[in-house]
Amino acid sequence: YNGLNGKCRLSCEDVYTLFYYWADYCSIILIGTYFKKIGMTESETMNFVKLARNSSDIAVLEKINEEAFPESERNLLTDLIDTGAVVLGIYDYSEAIGFFVIREFKDIIYLAYLAVRSDIRNRGIGKACLQELVNEYFDKQIIAEYEAPDASVNHGVMCLRRRNFYRRNGFKQTGWYTFYDETEFEIGCAGAEFDIDMFNEFIDHLSTLVHDHIPHPYRRGV
Repeated sequence: YNGLNGKCRLSCEDVYTLFYYWADYCSIILIGTYFKKIGMTESETMNFVKLARNSSDIAVLEKINEEAFPESERNLLTDLIDTGAVVLGIYDYSEAIGFFVIREFKDIIYLAYLAVRSDIRNRGIGKACLQELVNEYFDKQIIAEYEAPDASVNHGVMCLRRRNFYRRNGFKQTGWYTFYDETEFEIGCAGAEFDIDMFNEFIDHLSTLVHDHIPHPYRRGV
């Protein structure tokens, strides 16, 4: 700044620096506005990071894994990474608050797990993750399995809530089910139309990588 004539002289480097901070500031505002719309506070600016098995946050996420899933349905995140799955950490700034696990095969994005730390659930974080996934892979089959509601079991209401959660976020009923760990699961699909033949190809591929939690699709009454 030239105090004699009141004019400001900036170098190209100064202009670039100012533009960088201005863009960063605008992005924070936009992100905060987006999460406010879906029920999160502006301070919860969320981002996703692909994790390697030696990441320092794996131990933190394994604790979330343990509290979110029963032992019969759970796999170690490191084992999932070793078998080709992509583990994406969910972060509020630099703090790991959850994760989701996907497997990619041709035009299929298979959502294996989604979990958020128990003390911050019901804040729209899971919803934001699903929306981000659907937006990113809108032209692919995004497939998820969730427990089929059963009024005869004690947790039937919870199963219904989980199914409705996925349906509210773009996952449509396919009419296909799977059964393992003494539990029936409903197959839902978002994005492109569900293709059972391609899904069976994916299952054949998956069975060469892991030996448990392999889907076996069927239709009820058929």
